[in-house]
This record gives sequence, structure tokens and C-alpha cells, in this order.
Amino acid sequence: LLLSHFSALDTGTLAGLPGPDTRWPAERLMGLLAYSAQPNPAATKLESVVLNAMVEFGVVLGVLLVLVYVGISRLLIRPLQQMSRQVAKLSVAGPGVQEDQVDLVDSRLAEFNSLADVLHRYHQDLASANRDLDETHQELWNLAHIDAMTGAHNRRAFDRDWRALLETAQDRRMSVAFLLFDCDFFKAINDTYGHTTGDRLVQTLARVLQQALRKGDKLYRLGGDEFAAVLINADRHQAQQAAERCLAQIAQFPFHDIGIKDPVKVSVGLSICDDTRPDHLNQLPRQADLAMYQAKCDRHRKIVHYDPSMDRQTGSLISSRAVNAAVEAAHGSDVMEMHYQPIVNASNGRLVHYESLVRVRDAQGLLFPDDILPVID
Repeated sequence: LLLSHFSALDTGTLAGLPGPDTRWPAERLMGLLAYSAQPNPAATKLESVVLNAMVEFGVVLGVLLVLVYVGISRLLIRPLQQMSRQVAKLSVAGPGVQEDQVDLVDSRLAEFNSLADVLHRYHQDLASANRDLDETHQELWNLAHIDAMTGAHNRRAFDRDWRALLETAQDRRMSVAFLLFDCDFFKAINDTYGHTTGDRLVQTLARVLQQALRKGDKLYRLGGDEFAAVLINADRHQAQQAAERCLAQIAQFPFHDIGIKDPVKVSVGLSICDDTRPDHLNQLPRQADLAMYQAKCDRHRKIVHYDPSMDRQTGSLISSRAVNAAVEAAHGSDVMEMHYQPIVNASNGRLVHYESLVRVRDAQGLLFPDDILPVID
């Protein structure tokens, strides 16, 4: 039974075992055994395969080295050796050298110099083409994503960055703040001082707002005098501070230098979201828009945070209509019309007189005093 446990042993070589009736301690038994190991066929086969592979690899490597040497010798070393021998002959022969030999050497040297010049010019042309391609690519990118008048990012850039944010934010824990800026009574300023001054005002606002934002925050011009900024990892307090910096720098800027004598004010709407699922983030622009119009209606509070109650208020949505209508009326537009209300004596039903009423009408219909007076006030 003991012999069956030796799988790599030549059992025919076992010797030294005691008789069947003899009892020996196990520790002495191994010392009495004499045996020979049996070769492992798998190991022998593997050794043969490895040796054959190494021999074949050496042969292939040697052939490749010979081919590389022959190629280099034929293409480079041999022509150089020929030129070297030719130059040596010329130097030894002295003045008696034949003219055709001199011409041959000059021709070879000229060919090599010409080839070097061609390669050098090709390298320069290739580098120049790469630079031109990079510049053209950058110019096309700027035309597609940068607002030409202000230098801020345009609506296309905003849409691209917003889609990227929706794709990446849902897998991360962070807060996102959306800031919406709008210049108060910009149409009145534009009509009063001219479109050139209005353009300079928009350019100035873009520059001042970008400087006031945090480093790395992008400013987007969404249209006209409306700008937006998306602050990543900014809570309510940090977003409020950013908006306050923007308004402080606008208040300190000397707008009279660009020809505007009236005060320039900007309304800011803020919306913040800690839930970065796409359906929640997509609400931020609309919420900031509601808050911004609420700020336009408030003379003292020019930074307004979105509140869910604004969804139930229509005044914030009508305010922009009222602002535009009031500006049109203030500049003598034909949006004002007269209405006459009869005043009747209640006791006898006789007409006493007419009351003249001024109303403002826009494309959506009449606006009544309770719509216009808050804006004028």
C-alpha cells in the first residue's frame, strides 16, 4: 500500500524494505529505502519545445539583423563609402585629377544637399500647415461658441455645456446654482442713447460680470441684454455672494464714460438645486427666470432667489410685458390710447360728463393701471 503513493518513482528500483513481519518506526523507514526517480514526460516535452522555440527565434532574429544591415548598407553606407573613396582619390591625385571625376563628386554632393533641403522644407511646410489647421479650428470654434459682440459664450455654447452637465451631474453629489442677469429698462436706454451706446453697454456688462464671477465660471449671453452663469458646487450663500459682487462692480462702473448719464441697474434671478437628476436640473433656467422678473418688480431687492410660490404667481410673468409697455409709452409710442367713461347721475339717470382714461395697449391687449403703476413706481 505504501508504494502506490509514489507517482513519480520507478517502483522497480525500490530496495531496502524489511520483511512483512518486521515493524519499523516511520521516521527510520524512509532512511532505509533506496530508489530512483522516474523522468516526468510532460516536463521533458516542455523543455524540448522551449529549446526549439529559442533556436527558431534566434534564427529569425539573425535573419532580420542581416536584412537590416544589408538594407542600410545598400541605401546609406555604400554610397557614403563610394563618395569617401572618390574624395580620397581626388585628394591623392592632386591637380592631375580628371575633370569628370570632380563633376561626379560634385553631382553626388549636390544631390545629397538637395535632398536635405527638400526634407527641411517639407518639415517646415508640415509644421506650418499644422499651425494653420489649429488656428482655423480655433477660429471656427470661436465663431460657433463665442458671442462676437461681447466675447461671452453664446447660446450654442450654453446648450452644449448644459447637455454635458446633465449627462455628468446625475452620477455626482454636488449643488448647481443658476444665475440669470437682465439689465433694467435696457430698451429705454437703447432708444434714448442710440444702438451704438446700447451695444457698448452690453459689452461693458459682459466684461464686468465675467470679472466678478469666480475663476473658471463661464458667462453666457442668452440674447439681447440677458446673461446667465452656471456655478458648480455653489450653495445658496456662495451664489448670493457671486450675485452681490456682480451688482457691486456694476454700481461702481463709470457708465458716463460710454455716454450713459442715467443709472444702470441689473436684476438677478437665482435658482439652486442639490438634486442633480436631469428632470430637476432642467427646472433651474425657468426658476431663475421667474426670480429675475420678480427682482425687476422690486425697487429695493435686485437679487431674488426662486421660491416655489412664484409658480402660482402670474405677476412675475406679466411684469416683463408691463415693463416693455411702459417703456414704449414713455417714449411717445402709439401704444397709448384714450378711453372715455360716462359719469351718470344715479338719482335721475342723466349723463353728467365723461371721464378721460389713458390705457396702454400692446399686441396682447390692454394693460390696466394695476399692471403699469408698479413698474412706473
